[in-house]
Amino acid sequence: MPTKSQSSRGTNEPSVLYEDSDVAILSKPAGIATHPSPAKPDEPTLIDWVVRQWPDVKSVGEDPQRPGIVHRLDKETSGVIAIAKTNRAFEFFKKEFQERRVEKTYIALVIGLMPQQEGKIERTIARSTKFGKFTTKRSSQREGSERPAITYWKVIDAYRAKDGTPLSLLEVKPETGRTHQIRVHLAAIGHPVAGDPLYGGDYTRSYRAMLGRMFLHAHALGTTLPSGKKIFAEAELPQELRAFLETFPRLERDAAS
Repeated sequence: MPTKSQSSRGTNEPSVLYEDSDVAILSKPAGIATHPSPAKPDEPTLIDWVVRQWPDVKSVGEDPQRPGIVHRLDKETSGVIAIAKTNRAFEFFKKEFQERRVEKTYIALVIGLMPQQEGKIERTIARSTKFGKFTTKRSSQREGSERPAITYWKVIDAYRAKDGTPLSLLEVKPETGRTHQIRVHLAAIGHPVAGDPLYGGDYTRSYRAMLGRMFLHAHALGTTLPSGKKIFAEAELPQELRAFLETFPRLERDAAS
C-alpha cells in the first residue's frame, strides 16, 4: 500500500516514508544534494541528515563519501529515495538496481506538446565534452563513456503558459539509471524539463527563475526489500509544484493533440 510523505510543507527536512532494520525510504526535498560533491565539499547533504538519524549507516557501502547510497536524486529533484542501513541491504539493492528490478516513477513538466499519448526513448547517454553534462549526441560524447539508456513516458495533462507556450505534465519511468537520464532524454527529443538549467536552454531556465527549481519529482519507488516484503512508497507532489501548475490554464485533450 502506498505510503505518502508526512513532511511539513515549506521545510527543507527529509521525511521517512518507510523504515525497517535494513532500509529507510525517504522523501527528499528539492534543494539538498544527495551526497557531497568535490565542488562543494562543505555543503549540507542528505547523507548528513541520514547519518544523524542512523549513525551506523556511516559504515555502509563502498564509498565513505556516499554511505548507504544505492541510487541518487539530483539536488533540484524532490521525492523518493532509498537508503541502505546495513551492508546486507546495500549489496541486495545494488543487485536489484543493476538487474533493473526496482520500479521508479517520476513526474515532470516539460516544454511543448508530446507527439502522442505515450512513448519510449532509447538513446545512448555519455559524458559530454562540456564539463558536468551528459549527452545523447555522438559528436559531443567522451569516448568510452557511452551507456545504453531507456526511458518511458506518458502524458498526464497539458497546460498553456502565459506566453502561449504549451506545457506537458508527464509520468516518466526510467528503465535504466544513468546520471541525468530523464533530463537528457527529454531534452534530446525536444521537450526539456521546465526549469532545467543544464539541458533546457535560456527559455526553460525562465521557469526555474519563477519556481526556484526544475519541475522534476521522484513520485514513487516499487521494490522488494531484503526481508522479501514488496513495497511501493509514494511521495506526493510538493506544494510548490502543485501551486506552480495552478498558475497555468489546462488544455483540453482535443486542443492539446
